[in-house]
Amino acid sequence: GGVYFSGGRGRQEIENSFGDVDVRTNHGDLVVRNGNGAVSASDISGAVEITDRFGRVRVTNAGRGVTIHSNNGQIEAANVGGVTSISNSFGSVTVTDARSDVIVQNQNGEVRATGITGAAELHTTFSRVSFSRIGKALTVRATNATISGDTVGESANVETSFGGVDLRGVKGSARVTAGN
Repeated sequence: GGVYFSGGRGRQEIENSFGDVDVRTNHGDLVVRNGNGAVSASDISGAVEITDRFGRVRVTNAGRGVTIHSNNGQIEAANVGGVTSISNSFGSVTVTDARSDVIVQNQNGEVRATGITGAAELHTTFSRVSFSRIGKALTVRATNATISGDTVGESANVETSFGGVDLRGVKGSARVTAGN
């Protein structure tokens, strides 16, 4: 079944399977372990850690860092206050408005990053990578993927195979490796 939790204080830990988890407004950290259902977490003042499979994961308005481990689901993280670390396969990953570094490890799914104040490390296979407004250094490693983006505050290191690269507005040094 599903779990809905709202208005908590302190560290919350939720475990569930075969249902959705929806957590809103918690003043503290949040840990969710779920399987075969979507997870949504919004307005969490602390750190967020989510493990899920076969469901969409969405985090909005996290005061501290966000860590997400998922398989076979779409992931969205928006307005995150700390380091964002995401691993996924067979689903897209979108990160917007993160106020620290972002690390994404994805397989067989698109990666999008926009409005990152820190550095960004973006990795995927068999899908595209796009980015915009990266505040510090950018590293992209992809295979069988097209890479495109603009506005990097520091250096950019971009590698791909079997796909094109469109890189604009890098304020530091750039290294691009593309091959077939």
